[in-house]
Amino acid sequence: MDATRMESDDEAHRFAIIYHKKVKSRETIKSELGEIPGISQIRRKKLLKCFGTVEKIKQTTEEELAIAPKTNSKSAQRIYKFYHNRKE
Repeated sequence: MDATRMESDDEAHRFAIIYHKKVKSRETIKSELGEIPGISQIRRKKLLKCFGTVEKIKQTTEEELAIAPKTNSKSAQRIYKFYHNRKE
């Protein structure tokens, strides 16, 4: 195998690893948000789009959650309690 071919294979492998890590990261985020009772997949996607990360959702106040797209006060209360009443 020549050097150019090996470099090409290494680059393809690197991209495959990055993609795999990204997919696994999304699955972890979805599964954590999916643990919250009464929070639909659509609402989870809107929350992630609005706040960016689960970490930011955890740090958000109940009032801020309530004004996020597709989230009402009851859902905001569930999300807030889920993260703030947990033993970590």
